[in-house]
Amino acid sequence: MALPVHLGLFLSLLLPVLICSSLASAFSVPVTMEVKKPGKVVICGAGVIGANIAYQLSKRGVTSTIIDRIGTAPAASGKAGGFLALDWSDGTAIGPLSRKSFALHEELAKELKLKSYRRLTCSAIAVDGGGKPLSKKLAAVEWADLGAVAERKMGGEDTIAQVHPKELTEALVREATAAGCTLRVG
Repeated sequence: MALPVHLGLFLSLLLPVLICSSLASAFSVPVTMEVKKPGKVVICGAGVIGANIAYQLSKRGVTSTIIDRIGTAPAASGKAGGFLALDWSDGTAIGPLSRKSFALHEELAKELKLKSYRRLTCSAIAVDGGGKPLSKKLAAVEWADLGAVAERKMGGEDTIAQVHPKELTEALVREATAAGCTLRVG
């Protein structure tokens, strides 16, 4: 089963936090084992997941080495749209993770001083399929001129955000390397 793009980005940031820290209290799971600091950590891949694992480890005083054949954000992490939706997974098994991830993106945007993070609105636009401009435009969709016949709001600035994944990934690697992480390319 393929995940929608916004869920993939959500989970890509949340997975390292789940790996590197205890979110057990958020899910009312008791933690009884003692976690020891690892001696050496090698992370395969400098995409958003690998970068965030390195960043989360560095915040906990653990140094790591990221190995990537090409470099930072070489594939989807450098090219995706970075679309984030707070509540589109509500009522599903991953709904609580999506909400936590939405908040984490905003927190990281502030911590890392990301310029691309922004809140925005989202609408679904129905078009007539003719591909010709209509004489009358929809009031809420004045920018669409090729047959927009209906608009449905999907979220507002309280539930929709966007961040450029390449900027985010590069910032995570930059902060992790500043804290002692090594990036090996090749």
